Amino acid sequence: MKQKLKILGYRVEDGGVEVQDSFLKRWSGMIRLYAAIIQLRWPYVSKQGPDPHGMNHSWRWLAQMLNMAPLADVTATLLFDFLEVIKSSLTPLQRLSLD
Repeated sequence: MKQKLKILGYRVEDGGVEVQDSFLKRWSGMIRLYAAIIQLRWPYVSKQGPDPHGMNHSWRWLAQMLNMAPLADVTATLLFDFLEVIKSSLTPLQRLSLD
């Protein structure tokens, strides 16, 4: 059981497993940081080529999350936090794809 939780990303230290609340808070923070980073505009696009990790990755991440088998509490928490941070940046892209 501990090995399965470790594979999922739980911290296993001194024989104890991280509680789910702590796990969700840690991953919530990481996904919020990721969402904030990918919506930044890279200032050197013309010099170094395309944005190395731009908004196209947000759609890819969303598609991958929605196509995975859901994990109780984890999937919903990550999707909510990701969309809460990036929703205003996704709206213009959504309109462009529908035109």
